[in-house]
Amino acid sequence: MRAKKNNTLFTKILYQIILVLNCITAVLLLCAYLTRYINPAENHSFVFIGISFPYLIIFNLIFLFFWIYWTKKYFWISLLAILLSIPNIKLFFPINLQTEKDFSNAISVMTYNLDSINNKDLIINYIKSSNCDVICLQDCHFDIKQNSIYTHSFSNNGTITLSKYPILRNKIIGNQTDCNNSIYSDIDYKGNRVRIFNCDFSSASKDSCFDHFSIPIHKIYAALDGHQEHAKEIAKSINASPYKVILCGNLNESPISYTYNILYKKLFDVFVEKESGLGTTYDKKVYMLRWDYIFCDKRIIPVDYRKEKVDFSLHYPLICSFLIN
Repeated sequence: MRAKKNNTLFTKILYQIILVLNCITAVLLLCAYLTRYINPAENHSFVFIGISFPYLIIFNLIFLFFWIYWTKKYFWISLLAILLSIPNIKLFFPINLQTEKDFSNAISVMTYNLDSINNKDLIINYIKSSNCDVICLQDCHFDIKQNSIYTHSFSNNGTITLSKYPILRNKIIGNQTDCNNSIYSDIDYKGNRVRIFNCDFSSASKDSCFDHFSIPIHKIYAALDGHQEHAKEIAKSINASPYKVILCGNLNESPISYTYNILYKKLFDVFVEKESGLGTTYDKKVYMLRWDYIFCDKRIIPVDYRKEKVDFSLHYPLICSFLIN
């Protein structure tokens, strides 16, 4: 009899612990929504919630199915948190119906963070084989311009834009540092002019992205504080553009972030509009990170989005096609 009572007591305590953990993960999942609207320079409390978002979804799903199986009394906690998080879930895991693709008169654009790799011939051959109209490279620290089929180019501190079509104007954006490094190029594509931004946002260290937990926390905060200011500079350039806009690059942040939201309010995220499934762009699968993006003006029609799973860098190249008529 005593053993049965002890077993009942243990079960009750275990259920209470699980319930408390469930409430904590549900609250954190709801807080992720605020991450997109709270400036990290003013409040660092939400910094890691955006990065943790996919794991919070997984934990809440586990709790949801646990309560459905054992007792339906508490299943609504995670269910409500997940339903309220649908706008954020779409940024990580969109679902789009596949439609017929018309690539005639479409401009193709690649963005690729080379992560400072030095195998020059490998990268040049890959770029040539892609046959994209415009290539946006980040962290490229070798001379690629003289060894490619792209006759027009502009570069600044490892951020390089290559184009098969004439570049009419180039500009470096904002107060440049070794880390936040963005440029734009006005390109004449068959009589249609488009402004293409090539962006490389700082990481917490010069040698690695700040998902590496060995990096001191103050360096992570400093990098994030710089991101939102740089994003605002880019947003000003987007507003001032006389042409339609395509923006490529490595934001070094999750889509559940203040920096991402500054740009997302003005542009389409092509992955969200055209792709389905998990959009990991950083080759460390345990982290489930989408660091790299291609955005486009809402007057531009995105035709295609694809991720190339090549392992030259820790980042995957992204390729999109657009109609800009």
